[in-house]
Amino acid sequence: MTQYGYEPLSPEDSGSTLLARVNGVVPALLTNHKGAARPAYVQPGMLWIDDSGATWLLNLFDGQSDVPIAAINPETHVPVAAFVPLARKLKVGAGLLLDGVAGSDAEPAESDLSADRLLNLVSLSLDTWKAGTDTTEAPISPAKLAAVVAASSTGWGFIAEDQKAPGVAGGQSISGWQIRTLNTVLVNNIGASLVGNAARLPPGTYGAAWDAPANQAGRHRTVLYDTTHAAILCLGSSEYGNVSSDSASNSSSGAGRFVLSAQSDVVVRHYTGSASAGGDGLGVSSPSGLPEVFTRLRIKRLS
Repeated sequence: MTQYGYEPLSPEDSGSTLLARVNGVVPALLTNHKGAARPAYVQPGMLWIDDSGATWLLNLFDGQSDVPIAAINPETHVPVAAFVPLARKLKVGAGLLLDGVAGSDAEPAESDLSADRLLNLVSLSLDTWKAGTDTTEAPISPAKLAAVVAASSTGWGFIAEDQKAPGVAGGQSISGWQIRTLNTVLVNNIGASLVGNAARLPPGTYGAAWDAPANQAGRHRTVLYDTTHAAILCLGSSEYGNVSSDSASNSSSGAGRFVLSAQSDVVVRHYTGSASAGGDGLGVSSPSGLPEVFTRLRIKRLS
């Protein structure tokens, strides 16, 4: 404790009294009135350090409340936070929770933790932020930050496709609706996952584009479909491939925007008017010697 209240001197005070007062005030000034509680002699505009916890908090008294200015770790000699948000509604004498050290006074629930969550930014490792999956709010979680970065970029946040070995065709089609295969993830920075042939997406607003080939399918088309809620999200193009021609391979493609209110499994559904006689109704292979690619789905998180 290095706090000392100033008491005005009078002409009748002795030199020893002056010396005692100076010896009390100077240490308090040199240490910014450091102590476990605000000094009783506080005045508007005065700085003082709260050392009641493991982290020191530099406060400015504005006449009614203490306004936190900076938080410092006295063990490591580095700042924990350069400032504390004004959203932290401190009451006179209210305690803080800094680095897990709680103050002595309770605060209203609606004003709690705003400052503390800012301090939590430094408690998450760099690897955690890079991974972009942790949901700890500090004050924004790595997962949300990753989503914001993905939404602000020009590229797709999730790309999956149907890859097959060289020379292997896309598979046999039926007369009716079928779910197209997705078996390979190329890009994923929006917290999605590939489950079966579905892109499992968290709630949010998304943009998507897709394409899927068909061979000798007659009239055919695709849709982007939410299997979790049995709902069509976006429509693909209507196409036609001659069922009796060997050169009747084309693709149905689509693009659109959709909103998911809950976690959903999203697939590409394909309607083909005719069943294929062989295994290439869902795409013809090439003689290139390279892996075959058929259905491709691209998704971007917008919010």
